[in-house]
Amino acid sequence: MCGIAGVIYKKPNLIGKTLCSMLAGIQHRGPDSTGVALYGAQEDGLKIWLYYSGSVGRNELIEEVKQSLKSLSVSIHDVLWKGDFFSIRVRMQESIDILCNKLENVDGLHIISVGSSLEIFKDEGFAENIDEKFDLSGFIGTHGIGHTRLATESDVDVRRAHPFWANGFADVAIVHNGQLTNYYTLKRRLERKGYRFRTDNDSELIAVYVADRLSSGDNLRQVLEQSVEDFDGTFSYLVSTPNEVGFAKDKLGAKPMAVLEGEDFVAIASEEVAIRRVFSDKEKGNRYWEPAPKEVMTWLR
Repeated sequence: MCGIAGVIYKKPNLIGKTLCSMLAGIQHRGPDSTGVALYGAQEDGLKIWLYYSGSVGRNELIEEVKQSLKSLSVSIHDVLWKGDFFSIRVRMQESIDILCNKLENVDGLHIISVGSSLEIFKDEGFAENIDEKFDLSGFIGTHGIGHTRLATESDVDVRRAHPFWANGFADVAIVHNGQLTNYYTLKRRLERKGYRFRTDNDSELIAVYVADRLSSGDNLRQVLEQSVEDFDGTFSYLVSTPNEVGFAKDKLGAKPMAVLEGEDFVAIASEEVAIRRVFSDKEKGNRYWEPAPKEVMTWLR
């Protein structure tokens, strides 16, 4: 049992504060780790968030990062530290996959997210912990998704916490509640296409599946509809891109989900209580419902 939540606003808002408040309302569904994927203003280049589990000092680590990227046409700017996490902004000509492979050759370095507007923040502990650690209440953006994790099949650590970014792609993230029973079949299929997986978490597979189909020309709704046919198991998940948020539920509808749609926002969560912490359906025109089995939906910001 995990908790998922998502919000999309028509205009920039305090998206970090909103999502952390919603996730606090469903923390009972996942006390092991918490995370959010937030979309702010699109900036020049790519911002990469990384987690470091090694032992060298910060200055030495940054030099190692620069050396690992020396063979690429990459410039590094704006290094920002948050405990064991740090971000860099890069400008590059090579593919994202090549860049990420070079970075992960540095011992103890793990990529959390890559994007021109996407930033993922996650760690063990509760929503209030990551809010304080990363100062998320002050983050202004248009949309985002979040997750509270109860680990059932893999270790509790930062790498396996949600959200997951789509390895090899920028600005695509997912959060997931449930289990894919045909995980290994789908994983082998994607590996034959050249994709590498960094964890054994089936949620990472969903992120890569979505990004792969988007890169092939499908729109997000088409991807979600096809995923319901391709995925076996009981699941509900949210996906976010630079301009959209969407959800998909499995054929049985076994995993709960609630939606409140207003004139200026959409809020989605595993339980209604998360939505009610921030939003009300008393305003004229707001619509509340619980999605049916196989239901998918997308919203543009």
